[in-house]
Amino acid sequence: MRHPSDSPSWKLVDHRWPDFASEPRNLRLAISADGPRQPGNDIDVYLAPLLDDLKMLWDVGLNVMMCISKRSLH
Repeated sequence: MRHPSDSPSWKLVDHRWPDFASEPRNLRLAISADGPRQPGNDIDVYLAPLLDDLKMLWDVGLNVMMCISKRSLH
């Protein structure tokens, strides 16, 4: 098993957008599928829960607290 950051696609993203690559807070998403078949046209079935969570985080937000300072970042 390989980590998605090892893939040529991520290396291309790093090369094309170095500002994005250098910012540790940027989020990169990768999808893995069990078995030799790819999801194909049924990819929406795999993505639906992820999209719901991302929409909730975008609309509502998430209260995050720093462990060391006990200070909220929201």
